This record gives sequence, structure tokens and C-alpha cells, in this order.
Amino acid sequence: MPEPSAAVALLQQRLRLVAELSALNAEALKCNQRIGGLEMDLQRLELAEAPPETDAAAEDDVAFYEGELATAEAALADCHRRLADVEDAVADIDRALAALR
Repeated sequence: MPEPSAAVALLQQRLRLVAELSALNAEALKCNQRIGGLEMDLQRLELAEAPPETDAAAEDDVAFYEGELATAEAALADCHRRLADVEDAVADIDRALAALR
């Protein structure tokens, strides 16, 4: 018969990880929303009457939004890496729980 305290400890740890997954998924959604907004801003600038390369202020705006977009994309990639790590940890716990049966 498996040790109840071991199973309980694993289940508690799994619950914490599932909560972390939820938070990371929310973070990823926010990153995706930010990326979408920045892409819309860039598209708005591209569709402006004066081409950005002839307007110094518009050129600065494009550079700003491109930098923000790169930062947001890097944050999303980091979030995806952390999600994968937590998902792996949940899978490890699931295997450990299955071994207790």
C-alpha cells in the first residue's frame, strides 16, 4: 500500500504547479495581446499618409514600436520556456503518483 503522506505531498506540489501554469498562461495571453497592439500601431504608422522614412518623428515612432515589439516577443518566448518547464514538472509528478499505485 502506498504511503498516504507521499501521495498527499505530491498532490500538493502538483496543485501548486497547476496554479503556476494558470498564471503563466495568463501572462502569455497578456504578452500576445501586447504584441497584437504593437503590431496594430506599426501597421497604423505604415499606412499613414507620410511615409515614415520622410518624417523623422514617424521614423522615431516606428523604431520605438519595433523595439517594444521585440521586447514583448522576447517576454513571450521566455514565458513559453517557463510553461514548458512547469509542464515537465507536472508530468514528473504524474509519473511519481502513478508509481505509488
